[in-house]
Amino acid sequence: NEYLKGFVIAPAENANVILGFDTDNIQMRLYTYAVTTTVSDKETDFEISSGNEDFNGVTTDRSGTNFEGLTNQREDLVSSQTSHITYIQGSSGVYTKVTFPSMNSIYDYGESVLIRAELILVPSLQNNFRDLPSTLNFYETNNLRNDLGDAITTTSSSGSTVAVSASLISNTVTGEYYYFANISDYLKEQLQGNYFDTSEGLLIGFPSSAQSYEANTLFITDSRANGLETKLNLYFLKYE
Repeated sequence: NEYLKGFVIAPAENANVILGFDTDNIQMRLYTYAVTTTVSDKETDFEISSGNEDFNGVTTDRSGTNFEGLTNQREDLVSSQTSHITYIQGSSGVYTKVTFPSMNSIYDYGESVLIRAELILVPSLQNNFRDLPSTLNFYETNNLRNDLGDAITTTSSSGSTVAVSASLISNTVTGEYYYFANISDYLKEQLQGNYFDTSEGLLIGFPSSAQSYEANTLFITDSRANGLETKLNLYFLKYE
């Protein structure tokens, strides 16, 4: 017996387009005929009815770009090697990683309490600012594993646990665009015990559905753009 293993829908080699299909409306129709005393035609439809019968595969070619050194999950590509730009990309699984290597220096300020931590992320000029996503999500990671951990959370005013996200702040008049996130609870937890494990960090990505199923790209600068700077603002209550 011979088996038909399936089909692949793929773009031409130099195609500059990404197309999505609604699997609820995709089917394959097989036309057969049987020869007995007469010839009878038959049509058989094969529909995609479960996630076990289809999958998406995304391959990337970053050669000739600032990111051609990004080849595997286990090795970081620091922004100093990519013209001080990092990026997030849906479908291909690219996240921006943020670490805090000098965080332990806060203990040099004497007796003080961290009361607020604000992370500012500035989109680089490579973006189409009309298409910036409205929110970004945060996930825990570790330099030893470099994997996608749990989403970081905080407690809302109603007492419920909610995911921490970065919101887009925009001013079309001045051309200022940046993402703002309150990561106070995350850093307070990490600073317990009067020590910060600098191997810990955050992965920043699109909301889960966009990260998995959409091919959007967001470039973030690690320095300045449009007069704004990517940075972490820390606010302390100091005892004197």
